[in-house]
Amino acid sequence: MEARYRETAGEWDKAIGIYRGLLTFFPDNVEYGLRLATAQGTGGKGDEAMETLAKLRSLSAIAARDPRIDLTEASVARSLGDFKRGAAAANRAAAEGRAQGARILVAHALLREAYALDRLGQVSPAGLAAEEARRVYAESGDRAGLAGALNLMGAISWHHGDLEKARATWEECLRIRRQVGYRSGVAASLHNLALVLWEQGDLAGARRSLDDTHSIDRELGDQPAILIQLVDIAGLRHDLGDLAGAKRTGEQAIALSKEIGDRTEAAVALMRVGGALQSEGDLAGAEASYRKALPTLREMGALESIADTLYDLGDLLQARGDLVASRKSHEEAFTIRSGMRAAIESAKSQVALANLATEEGRPEIGEPLLRAATEIFSAQKAADSEALAQAGLARALLLQQKGDAALRSAERADGLAGRSQSPHVRLSVSATAARVHAANGRSAEALRALDPALSEAVRLRLVALQLELRLARSEIESGMGRSSAARDLTVLARDARLRGFGLVARKAEALAARSGPPRSAS
Repeated sequence: MEARYRETAGEWDKAIGIYRGLLTFFPDNVEYGLRLATAQGTGGKGDEAMETLAKLRSLSAIAARDPRIDLTEASVARSLGDFKRGAAAANRAAAEGRAQGARILVAHALLREAYALDRLGQVSPAGLAAEEARRVYAESGDRAGLAGALNLMGAISWHHGDLEKARATWEECLRIRRQVGYRSGVAASLHNLALVLWEQGDLAGARRSLDDTHSIDRELGDQPAILIQLVDIAGLRHDLGDLAGAKRTGEQAIALSKEIGDRTEAAVALMRVGGALQSEGDLAGAEASYRKALPTLREMGALESIADTLYDLGDLLQARGDLVASRKSHEEAFTIRSGMRAAIESAKSQVALANLATEEGRPEIGEPLLRAATEIFSAQKAADSEALAQAGLARALLLQQKGDAALRSAERADGLAGRSQSPHVRLSVSATAARVHAANGRSAEALRALDPALSEAVRLRLVALQLELRLARSEIESGMGRSSAARDLTVLARDARLRGFGLVARKAEALAARSGPPRSAS
């Protein structure tokens, strides 16, 4: 009873000590062993939990076939980020549970298996397992279990790109969990709803939801859950323009992941830090982070995170000017995402590949990809993603001399970006909108719009966007015949080269050469 109290209070070390003492006095008591392993896993001692489970299996032939051991192993494997092991253990537990006629245990195992399969990118098998578990829980009147099944079904809808269905399913799950008083589950549901808000552009709402989640799990002492929150808070801070906060939170997540032994989340946290480094202009540091994260993610089979890292790496390689390597990275990310049937993420990869085609001088290839992506984002109310896709479409249309169509896309992008809470979205769209407006005879207006955008990029230390905005301004000034344009382009090319932004540097150098040598002051 005292150990259960310590669990409720989040005092996992004390709970572990008590259960270990009980198991020492009663070494053949499987129940005490399972409670010890569960406490160890939740308390961030996953490797010790696996050792405890191995000892339980060695007690007897009967103990070795106890499905509860496999069920606990699946949970511990999840805390370690080892989804292959988790799926296998849950599958064994379900098979043994069926043989024993233990329906609720089977449902528990199916949920754990579905979660692991979903993280491994096996969406259809995950969905079938989750639906079977939901049916068993509903028939048995197990509302807590039903909420768990709904939670996972919402996650699968999320991965398929059906944000509205995911949101409705997660809201029903949250309602049930609040009714039954399952605080840890309430935290998880709030976290999931934050992901929908984030994708749909409500970054402030997502941050509030994540903060509420973080407060609950800190009270409960749920280290694995806290780790996942830190990783997502780091990403959200980046999108809000807080690069220092993103790096700081990402580093906290890396430290915690090492403490509890979660290699997958450690790699994802490293990727988050890399994203902040890339935005502040440290391409070498960002690339090192991405390339360090990838082998671990591949080893652990974390397909979703592998694709995310490849996507970010593709963007970085494009910024460097290595379009061939960038395309290879983005194509691999797209292959993974489309194989997982992750509609929203696949559409983001389509946009990246289309933008590459535009940079390669083949905008006619990118145009249909961009149009398809905008429809997907619009249907799911993913306004920030739609704004960026519309901006990409405007660039592709402009290169094809389709000025009126380019202007319509730019104005649509500008309207969406004007409501965005992310400076990355607003400033990126500003650069494109200025170019399109200038091409349509509104150069002076375009330059006036760029001034506050560039000031914001400087204030937030968004170096990558500063370079892009400076390039847009110099392009417009060069088109207006301003004598200062060649000098500004030469300075921009030098700054970009120093930081490794080869693509901007090449464009600036080429335009400077066409503009003639910089004029010296008389």
